[in-house]
Amino acid sequence: MTTATVLPHVNAALNALSTILLIIGFMLIRAGRRDVHRKVMIAALSVSAVFLVSYLTYHFTAPIFVFPGTGWTVPVYYVLLISHVILATLATPMVAVTAYRALKGTFDTHKAIARWTIGVWLYVTVTGVMIYVILYHVYPPKEPAISQHLSSRTSRDFAVGEGAARSGIHSSSWLAARWTPASASLGRGDIGVVATKSA
Repeated sequence: MTTATVLPHVNAALNALSTILLIIGFMLIRAGRRDVHRKVMIAALSVSAVFLVSYLTYHFTAPIFVFPGTGWTVPVYYVLLISHVILATLATPMVAVTAYRALKGTFDTHKAIARWTIGVWLYVTVTGVMIYVILYHVYPPKEPAISQHLSSRTSRDFAVGEGAARSGIHSSSWLAARWTPASASLGRGDIGVVATKSA
């Protein structure tokens, strides 16, 4: 279990929670309940701050992910992703300014920007959850077949090599007898060098 496997689920949960808090906060201010609205929006800010730290941690530690879809799903996914990234970049300063004006008590200027901030912020959190669902549920990540093959073979042959070592056979001699390198054409998604058993 690594950050690359755990954090996407954490990030999606934080995005979902932010969405719920934003909707509640919007409904509260529409109802004129400013005090409760303030508390809910501070909670939404806190959740989003935790999300930002988790998101950055994930993207600095996880491998590059390539969307596995085909056909019309590819442009749809990338339109969703690009719009999400662009608006997420815009949302950060917008949220900061909106919150600052509210905490300062300049509610006229706060209201002027808040009506735009809430829409952008909600779009970012909702599309964040949508992207997560697409990548981890509609197209769940799978370990490449060649990785599984090499992993199982490596484990098996390591065990055989250990037995050979206990029998007094020098490891380099065993490896030379066991393997010969060969080049192979790798299909889509395959990485590394393929080795084949010598005859």
